[in-house]
Amino acid sequence: MQTQAFAKYHRLDIVRVPYRDGTQALNDLTENRIQLYSSSYAVARPAVEAGKIWPIAVTATQRANALPDVGTAREQGYPELEFDGMVGVFALKVVPPEARQRVENDVIEFSRDKAVFDRLTATAQVVNPAGAADFARALDVQRANAVETVRITGHKPTE
Repeated sequence: MQTQAFAKYHRLDIVRVPYRDGTQALNDLTENRIQLYSSSYAVARPAVEAGKIWPIAVTATQRANALPDVGTAREQGYPELEFDGMVGVFALKVVPPEARQRVENDVIEFSRDKAVFDRLTATAQVVNPAGAADFARALDVQRANAVETVRITGHKPTE
């Protein structure tokens, strides 16, 4: 939906083609049946490495190590395309604080392991080991971005 908001915001006439899965969309992009596709690099990587397609921008707030020459959407003048794909660990509120802290510390330590870091960054993921408070703040920013996207596109949020 981020791409739809971008098109509407900039008054671009782009036809949205709904796909059941990203693989077919990627195939259509490599065969020039569609001209634009927003995807994770992990999905698009084989086609990029084969020289069939090229990345235009990284939608994350930071450049990706795997794509050092590809600027962020914000750097290229399109901050409305900025959206971090975040992954986190969640637990019920009844989990004792000391157990949550222990898991948080373990996850941060694991994320900083060179082998883990290298494997994640190879697919253009931005590894940013952070604690629960930082993650909650980042989620609030993403939520605000999503609300703005919904407003621009006129979609109705689901309950």
